[in-house]
Amino acid sequence: MNKEKKKIAVLDDYGAVLTVQEVAAILRIGKNAAYALVHEGAVPSVRVGRKYLVPKNCIFDFLKAAPYNNRVD
Repeated sequence: MNKEKKKIAVLDDYGAVLTVQEVAAILRIGKNAAYALVHEGAVPSVRVGRKYLVPKNCIFDFLKAAPYNNRVD
């Protein structure tokens, strides 16, 4: 199994739709930071009742769009 498939396989434990708490765990950030990403629209979500649900594909899109290197040399 190549490296990319192995990394994506980690998300196989989750369903197609994630809660904000699951997003926080996947991104290794706090719950409040995950809610901030959802509220500012950086990570698309759907509100169902009191819950925000995030399609798993949106996490991949968010990570692909992020700049890799912010360092200034």
